[in-house]
Order: sequence, then structure tokens, then C-alpha cells
Amino acid sequence: MQKCDDGKKCTSDDSCKQGACQGNATASCDDGNPCTQDYCFESLSGGCYHNPFPVDGNACDDGSPCTAEEHCEGGQCKGKVACLTGGCSVQLGQPYCGCGNNQVQRPSGAFLYCCNKTCSPGAVCGDDGCGGTCGDGCKADEYCTDDHKSCLPNVACYGKAPVDVGCCDGRTVRSCSAPSSLTTEDCAKAGAFCGWDAAKGRYGCTTTGLPAPDAAKHPFACPKADACVPDCKGRTCGPDGCGGSCGTCGTDGEFCATATGTCKKPCGGVYPLHGCVDTSNNV
Repeated sequence: MQKCDDGKKCTSDDSCKQGACQGNATASCDDGNPCTQDYCFESLSGGCYHNPFPVDGNACDDGSPCTAEEHCEGGQCKGKVACLTGGCSVQLGQPYCGCGNNQVQRPSGAFLYCCNKTCSPGAVCGDDGCGGTCGDGCKADEYCTDDHKSCLPNVACYGKAPVDVGCCDGRTVRSCSAPSSLTTEDCAKAGAFCGWDAAKGRYGCTTTGLPAPDAAKHPFACPKADACVPDCKGRTCGPDGCGGSCGTCGTDGEFCATATGTCKKPCGGVYPLHGCVDTSNNV
């Protein structure tokens, strides 16, 4: 088609059609600014109009790591300095607040601040008051002394269970709260399995028998425990006692009764007119 110009500001890709110049598309007025709404009006000298008011207050991103809570204001994306405790610079694409020697950068909502560590002189373990530890911290089977200056072996638990979070020896939970004695709990007696209890942040008796999400940090198997042998005898689903599974149930509404390791249908597969209350395990 023969190109032409129809003389209108709000059309584009004009061409000749049936003896007249006609626009084939609407002209783009997009200014690339998320803080304006763009329009085209023939009555305007430039055609395009960029209105900031409809989007005032909308969230936006100014592209700088050193700003937070950005929002549209008068056609511009504006935010606050990301560091609450001073200036901000960008290092390796990340905001840096320039914290001092005894400080550590920590988040506070959408912002960052320099947290003052509470470690006493010579401390090698214990809470640093900023969500971390003083020094290198203690090993899993050690505890930190009250003065935070040394880590000692937990004699009762040494080589048997990590302090605080515990571990699994088959279906038995081993746990230890430094520096008290080692305790064990046989989950099988309750028809349960040793696994990660997310609500308590430690290993305990559960129906799932699964390892911690961060199993590298909180291993499932206890140290020096005998190799765990999965037990799926007579079981078609549910935990195998070693952090694994004996299988899963079908997709037709079946569920796994973990205590027995069998797949069941709700209400025994019978659905009365007015429903039912199924008292089977794990429903």
C-alpha cells in the first residue's frame, strides 16, 4: 500500500485506501513512565498527554537498590532511603549501609539498619542480639557457657544428638537441652513417626515422619545411630520410619491412615445423603 500522512496526531501507519489517506493504528503515546497514564488527543498540539494524577500513590520501582517503599508522586517514582541508620551505597548490586565494626546489617520491613551486636569481649558463642551468633558459635553437640567465652561438649549428648533440635533414630526421638541429660521418646507407641515438627522447630513425634526442610543444617538421622532400615511391611503409604515414604494413595479422594499405612476412602467410601463424619486416622 502507498504510505501517506492523514494529518492526524493520534493515528499511525497511514496508507492510501480507496482514494483517501487513512490511519491503520492508534498512535502510541507511551512515555515509558509507570507514574503516568498516557492518552492521545487531536486537540492537543503534541497529541499526547501524560496524566500523573490517576496513578499517584501506586507502587513503582525506581531501579535503585538504595530506595524503599517507592510510589508514584506527581509523575515521578519516589522512595525513601533504604538505610534507616545512615547513608546508603550500592555494592555488587546490593544496598550497603556502611555498618561499623561491631555492627551487622539487618532488615526491618522494607528497610535496613545497622544492628549493634551485644557480644561481650572475648565471646565465641551465644546470641549476638542481631539474630546471629557471637564468634563462630558452637558445634551441634556442644553448648555455650554462660559467659559465652567457650563451647563445651555436652557429655550426656555428645555424639548422640544435636543440642536443642534433636534427631531421629528410626521412630525414636533423641533430644538434648544443654547441658541437661539426653532424653528419648518412642513415637511408635503413639502410632507416630519421628520427624521435623515445624511448629516447634525441632524433631519430635509426627504423622509425616519427614526430615527438616534444611536437612543439611538439621540432619534427620542421629549421629552414630545404626543405619536406618525402612519398614514398609504391610504398609502401602505414609512414612517408612527413615524420613522416606512407603508410597502415596490414589487421586480419587483416598487418604493415607499413617498409623496403619493403608489408603482409605473418606467415610469408608459410603457417602450418605447428608454427609458423614469420618473418625479414621488423619482425617
